[in-house]
Amino acid sequence: NSVFRINERETFDVEGHYIFDELESGKSATVKANLASGTRSAHARNHLRADIYSTELKAYLQKGRSYFESGLRYQFDRIDDSLNEYSVIDTAGDTSAGRGLSDVVSSENQVSTSRISFYMQDVVAINSRLTLSAGVRGNFNTGNREFLLTPRVSLAFQPQNPDVTYRFAAGSYSQPSFYREMRMFNGQLVHNTRAQRSVHFLAGLDRSFVKLNTRIKFTSEVYYKALSDLVPYKIENLRVRYLADQRAKGYAAGVDLSFSGELVKDMESSFRLSLMKTMEDIEGDFFNRTTASGSTERVEPGLLKRPADQRINASVFFQDKLFNSPSNKVHLTLLYGSSLPVGPPQTERYRDVFKIPAYKRADIGFSKDFLDASLQRRSAKLNKYFSSFILYAGVFNLLDNNNTVSYLWLKDAYDNQYAIPNYLSGRRLNVKLIAGFK
Repeated sequence: NSVFRINERETFDVEGHYIFDELESGKSATVKANLASGTRSAHARNHLRADIYSTELKAYLQKGRSYFESGLRYQFDRIDDSLNEYSVIDTAGDTSAGRGLSDVVSSENQVSTSRISFYMQDVVAINSRLTLSAGVRGNFNTGNREFLLTPRVSLAFQPQNPDVTYRFAAGSYSQPSFYREMRMFNGQLVHNTRAQRSVHFLAGLDRSFVKLNTRIKFTSEVYYKALSDLVPYKIENLRVRYLADQRAKGYAAGVDLSFSGELVKDMESSFRLSLMKTMEDIEGDFFNRTTASGSTERVEPGLLKRPADQRINASVFFQDKLFNSPSNKVHLTLLYGSSLPVGPPQTERYRDVFKIPAYKRADIGFSKDFLDASLQRRSAKLNKYFSSFILYAGVFNLLDNNNTVSYLWLKDAYDNQYAIPNYLSGRRLNVKLIAGFK
């Protein structure tokens, strides 16, 4: 049984002064023309409170080669949401534009929902090499009175080679809407929001082998997910904004690969690579375009990149220690993530045709364990009270890359928008002490 409360407050008053100039061509810094200047203010007093009550009963049964489990859960949600935000644009020296409000949101919402869910699953060891897992999950909520039944199955096969395992899985999954998926940009609710659904197909291989005088573990997965009843969303600055009145279908497909092993004794290093493509087609979206002849034609955007469509994601984690002083260690991390799609706020999804630049980061750290077993001399006082005493110093974002996390979109009185990048943290020094008590 559990009871918990979520309190969220989003309150701000931000004022920015801007000047946009067009420079002369070439390397000159001479201003050719002033495009816009003025002040933009943003105000918000948003409050959300959610009370969640739940009770759950679970049962387990072990019989022979079969392990059966099931559960029944009831949950009651009560959400109170108050939205009050707006922006003000004042273009200096332009009396015709004046001073007006934009992006105005004002609403009060109260939502109560009861949810009932259950699951049943059985894991059966068919023989010493083959294990089957099958189950079903169901749920019903009073918000949209939708009943969902989602079966799934997985199979693990180990051939005569004990270092190899094949995995196969397929299943149906559903994500009933909570509250955010129901709320449109203007604060109004779409109460009949259906659950987002997907059908998954996955194949995997786990293999261990000896290479470079150590045991390497290789893990791989290939997957495809057919997505339906999606609620499209946009990421504006760092806010997730759902287009609650729209629906989409799409897919996600990818490959995950990883190698890990002790390239240095007792110190695991790893390499991971993920390739993914995820697209969606929003039902009924279109825009009109003027052709060269002056006529108007209807254009349907079709498949669009989803906001999480990051095609390449890679990481390397490597550890080493000094040969003559193994208590002194070095830790290196390299991260890379390819570009993500982005577009101007409060617009249709098909306008998200810009890109957030690729994410690149390198971290390096150094540590020393003053109670390492390899030390011939250890502090008697430390050894009396501690099992380990490690001092760590590291540099995050060693190369001081400007990694863009989002854009602040400034709009002038003529409705022109300009994207100003928001950067993640630059180079940082981190020092910590890790102690294990006896």
